[in-house]
Amino acid sequence: MKRTSPLFFTLFACIAVVLTTTAAWGFMPSSVQRLITTKECRTCDLAKANLNKTDLKNADLRLALLPGATLANANLRRANLIGAIMHGVDLGGADLSGANLTGTYLQEANLGGARLRDANLTGVILFGADLTGADLTGATLSHAVLDGAVFCRTKRSSGRVDNSGCP
Repeated sequence: MKRTSPLFFTLFACIAVVLTTTAAWGFMPSSVQRLITTKECRTCDLAKANLNKTDLKNADLRLALLPGATLANANLRRANLIGAIMHGVDLGGADLSGANLTGTYLQEANLGGARLRDANLTGVILFGADLTGADLTGATLSHAVLDGAVFCRTKRSSGRVDNSGCP
């Protein structure tokens, strides 16, 4: 039987605490402006921010709080999202090619049509996420939590198309 790392449980507990204590927070407009201007916003609160079609190529969003944010069709190529909290985020059609999402919390996220080619998804939590039409070619998914994730017309890291979650 495969053992789950204690680090996983610690990370999960920290995420739960952050989510329960930040649910009422909203993003700071100054944080959004700083992100757009400098492409750096480590530990920022960007909860529910509308960043549709924003160019965030190479952005540093380590440990950022992005629950409920909208990043549909955003350019996040090679962005650093290590440990970001992105519960319920909309990343539909976003380009995350080469991005580092190690340990990112993406529960119930919309990743429909997202490009995640060669992305690092080590330890990412995708519980209940929608990956319909997403491209994960070459992505690293070691220790990822995929329970309840929807795979329909999803190109897996091997390049194989997964239709297991199609209606």
